[in-house]
Amino acid sequence: MPATDVHSATLATTLGSRPVTQRSQLRPVAHPGPPMHPEHRHAVHLGQPALRTADGHHRDERRASWLELFFDLAFVGAVGQLAGAFQSHPGLGALARFALLFTPIWWLWVQLTFYADRHETEDAAHRISILVAILLCVALAASVPSALAGHTAGFVTAFACLRGLQLLLYARARHHLPATRPLYSCYLIWFSAGGGLWLASLTVSGSARYAFWGAALLTDAAGSLAMLASRRRLPLNSGHLADRFQLFVLIVLGESMARLISAAAARPWSLPLAI
Repeated sequence: MPATDVHSATLATTLGSRPVTQRSQLRPVAHPGPPMHPEHRHAVHLGQPALRTADGHHRDERRASWLELFFDLAFVGAVGQLAGAFQSHPGLGALARFALLFTPIWWLWVQLTFYADRHETEDAAHRISILVAILLCVALAASVPSALAGHTAGFVTAFACLRGLQLLLYARARHHLPATRPLYSCYLIWFSAGGGLWLASLTVSGSARYAFWGAALLTDAAGSLAMLASRRRLPLNSGHLADRFQLFVLIVLGESMARLISAAAARPWSLPLAI
């Protein structure tokens, strides 16, 4: 028998006779990160959505992921466009239009953030969905200057597309996770009605369009109250949500402050500018 074969056979015999614990010492030791629920470990396939906060995991220490931070920056970009347009024409009227457009942008971010808190996974389906949401948010941001000038069709279209993606995510989670059905059935009804009002606003113009927006936001708010009913409650990771909100608010305030400082430096000071 060749010497190499003898060495291989001897090594195999030696390893086979050792306890399992000794054999494992010869292998490279992986250093895992923070514990993750078995259903949402690293996956590259189109897996099913998981309820990440189930079985006590809503108390896990969890920070915003890189994908979540990238997603947040897309929405901050939309707010930055708002602040930039406000910088060009500061005043009480522009401030009112700023608030009118900021509210639906903020509301979309809040809803998608709550979804990610419960269902964020590393499978391809979730990542592709978030990347599509980022692209749609880029379109939403690009439409902001025109919307502030009164041409809101692009803004409404981008918002409706994001709402459609949100409804698809909720429908997918509802289909695969029976525990979510009491809450997500309400979400699908109310948020679909809200999205329908946004689309219906394209058929009118002027202040009537903003009235449709207000009705749509109130419809969404009514639907969101469904999460307060005990029979519909789904666990949330409060630490993770707090981290997301703190980072988002900090970046938005910093962006808006920088824009407003530029506006104040370039114009005579006045009461409307101060407000």
